[in-house]
Amino acid sequence: MPFIKEIHTIEYWTQDDEKSNTSMLGSENRYPIMYLRYFEDSDDHDYTMDTIFKQVSETIKSMDGENPWGLYYNSFLQGDLGRHVATLNFMKNCSEMDEDRSFKEAYEKLFGENS
Repeated sequence: MPFIKEIHTIEYWTQDDEKSNTSMLGSENRYPIMYLRYFEDSDDHDYTMDTIFKQVSETIKSMDGENPWGLYYNSFLQGDLGRHVATLNFMKNCSEMDEDRSFKEAYEKLFGENS
């Protein structure tokens, strides 16, 4: 394989159906753009991640309109190698990145000011 510079380990992701907000996605691909963030958990604070993502999920679900968001866990964790958690925002077009979705206001409404 002369054109392959490097090969990495495989990752398999599973969705957290309880926290994800993806029911509106459907099969017609109305949200073709995905914005991916992945996280490598700290050994010192990984126990807090479930609570944090639960708050994020509740906030996104409380916001007006359709706000598709997915939470995924790496099923092939390999210790400190690789990515552990990923979130996906689904968008209809790139201009949605410029929209003010008022996440902070919705979060503080649910969990208190400056929380």
